[in-house]
Amino acid sequence: MIRATRIALALAAALAARGSAPAAPRDHVLAFEHTHAGIFLERLDARTLRPLPDKPKHVLVARRLPIDWDLSPARSRLIVASNKARIVDLATFKVQTRCCLPFPVASPDYVFLWTTEGVEVIDDGGNAWDLGGGGGFTLNAPYGLADFAKGPTGLVKLYTHQVPGGSLVWSVSRTSAGEPLDVPELNGEPKVALAVDGNRIYLMTPAGKLVTVGTSDTSRSVPLPPTTPVYDFRITTWTPGLLIASTSSQLVLVDPQQGTAQPLRLDATDFSPGASDLVVWNRRTRDGLFVYDRSGNERFHLLPSTTIGCVALHNRLAYVAVSNGGGCSRMRSIFDLRTGQVIGHASAPTELIG
Repeated sequence: MIRATRIALALAAALAARGSAPAAPRDHVLAFEHTHAGIFLERLDARTLRPLPDKPKHVLVARRLPIDWDLSPARSRLIVASNKARIVDLATFKVQTRCCLPFPVASPDYVFLWTTEGVEVIDDGGNAWDLGGGGGFTLNAPYGLADFAKGPTGLVKLYTHQVPGGSLVWSVSRTSAGEPLDVPELNGEPKVALAVDGNRIYLMTPAGKLVTVGTSDTSRSVPLPPTTPVYDFRITTWTPGLLIASTSSQLVLVDPQQGTAQPLRLDATDFSPGASDLVVWNRRTRDGLFVYDRSGNERFHLLPSTTIGCVALHNRLAYVAVSNGGGCSRMRSIFDLRTGQVIGHASAPTELIG
């Protein structure tokens, strides 16, 4: 099943207003607050997680769960979808409602993405649906869709198809409308993961074969440790220029230019990359939170003997919620990752987003 991975906490940077728009609020994060009246979007001070005094303080973005959401490529607008789609201008907090979506977009079977090509929904069968033109949609699935990621010119898609009487063939397209181009170096591989960093498309196998598609295509072998389990192998971009290769039982830092791999933790279930820091934790153990730099060095071990539920990053701040057994507590510890020191505690809304 293709579905969006929604770590409950992620953050939004402060967005500068342009032209005649009102001045942007001070450094802040965005948050969803779930109430009996609906789901509201609000702005919180980045260092205290207290609501900003700016008006409007909050806006309705959905009547009920489930929802899905994404930021525009310029990070100036947010779209939230349930039975309706609402678009929020993050400088003014004005909301535009588009009614009504012709399919259950806010479900685990759909992934909701906003790229330079527009808003797109991908279902669990690999079909792509366009939300343009009054809510209509267009099917675009020439092959079986294996993976996808946002690229600089649209949605990059990785396809696979079985040659009659032969092995798997892998293809990649740079945009939703683009024709898939075969990647012969990967033919016959049973599993390939995709990540995009600027104009570079990275394709990697669990055995460490790495193909880079960009201004110049390259292929090399990276010495990954034995990968288990293979079925959930994936790669994530740590911009600029690094990759995180992960499964449910290991985490490896990869430098695709140097062809090096550095194991980080074998038991990590979750991680979140920031501009300078990588935070790693296990939701099932009392190991606390580990912080790494871009060279793969462990800088801090925070909240040892604690089961971490959710973590979000904003600039060099980390918002850490302990596990409450079935999710994340509302209380957040706020850490300055430059020093590893806690600078405060706050009870925050249901979900911080980014």
